[in-house]
Amino acid sequence: MKKTIQVLIALMIIAAVACSSTPTREAPKTVVEKFIDAVFNEDGEAVASYLSTDLIAEFCVDGSFEAIKANPEMSAENLESIDIHVTSEEIETMTETDFVTLVFSSTVMSTQLAPLGTVEIGEAVITGSSATVPVTTEGSTELFELVLVDDNWKLNSFM
Repeated sequence: MKKTIQVLIALMIIAAVACSSTPTREAPKTVVEKFIDAVFNEDGEAVASYLSTDLIAEFCVDGSFEAIKANPEMSAENLESIDIHVTSEEIETMTETDFVTLVFSSTVMSTQLAPLGTVEIGEAVITGSSATVPVTTEGSTELFELVLVDDNWKLNSFM
């Protein structure tokens, strides 16, 4: 009986560990690689998923997001002229994350970066819950800064 209880406890521990295991987080360099890939592939949803909430807010801080929300009909027309397709109704309910997703889903960002040519991504330097990854394009190197958010690396600033 004692052996049966020990076996049951061991099985419960194994099951608990197996059920609670989470996939390992992506390395900062991998996050930067996937972010750049998502930008070039116009995958706004993926782009937004690699950004910290602070960086998303920074994209919207200059007042453009509020201006877009203030006049959705005119904004929809203006955005259409730069190949961003959204209705005034969608603008009315749009969040900052939705806006960033929309912008990075269009050709606006990918065509801005297309002339960069080759992109070289260096090795990450991790210091606690922050990291930097050097990214070199056209002979110029910029540091992409990442922060650890809920056990996932998120871009907090770049270029």
